[in-house]
Amino acid sequence: MAAGGFVAGDSRVQEYGGRMTFSVVVTSLMAASCGLIFGYDSGVTGGVTQMESFLSKFFPEVQSRMKSPKRDAYCKYDNQWLTAFTSSLFIAGTLSSLVASRVTRSVGRQAIMLIGGVMFLAGSIINAAAVNIAMLIIGRILLGFGLGFTLQVAISWVMAGHLGKHQGVTMPHGYATAVLVLICLCTFSFGVSWAPLRWVVPSEIYPVEIRSAGQAMSISVALCLSFVELQVFIALLCGMKYGVFLFYAGWLLTMTIFVAAFLPETKGVPLEAMQSVWTGHWYWRRFVKQDANHESQITSVSAN
Repeated sequence: MAAGGFVAGDSRVQEYGGRMTFSVVVTSLMAASCGLIFGYDSGVTGGVTQMESFLSKFFPEVQSRMKSPKRDAYCKYDNQWLTAFTSSLFIAGTLSSLVASRVTRSVGRQAIMLIGGVMFLAGSIINAAAVNIAMLIIGRILLGFGLGFTLQVAISWVMAGHLGKHQGVTMPHGYATAVLVLICLCTFSFGVSWAPLRWVVPSEIYPVEIRSAGQAMSISVALCLSFVELQVFIALLCGMKYGVFLFYAGWLLTMTIFVAAFLPETKGVPLEAMQSVWTGHWYWRRFVKQDANHESQITSVSAN
């Protein structure tokens, strides 16, 4: 992993011998592409929730509000049940992550990957480009922060100037298009910087003994938080208006500072040595105790 401000300096940590081959490249591409399916379903359902044919049948009150002359441009989709149509997907992901290790152990990892591959063939091109670019610049978190922060502020500025806090106001077409482009760029910047790290970091920070359980819990928590974020976004937009984008820009700054200060560097560190990485970190070492038996295992692995 190529993010964080702490570099493991343990002399026992050695790089494994090997070379870059075609099989390694293809395997890496396939592994990185597995994350592309994440977000495809929520993107589709998010589009469905704005279709008049869907709203007229399942959420007529939302459709009526949209056509009201006194409608609030920020609040026309503010309906918790409508939002749950999309955000509930993250709850499904949370629960499935908790049982994923048992299912793969019973069915087999190859079978699960083949099933997922077939389902994945349905699509999504922008995310494919973003993830592949992320393979090259995954360590450049500041790129994602700088660009994402700037874009969030720009979105808020355009909406404040041409939509403001007024009800029943329609943004001019040109500025509405600009907001759409800025949001797409913001999503792209997130895809090439922060997004892949939610999968990379849990796969590298846990010692081998607890790796499976640790990954399951990390992904479950991440999906649960995604559900909460998606569920409350429309309500926040309704209440905070254009300021909601400044709110997220502030959180982007916060998590960048957190990564720089608290996330250890794991690049080139084998999983067997992760215990030493945590015990050597300036902050996390107070929560981790060095295990003498684990030390001898690391020394043995490094010697071999």
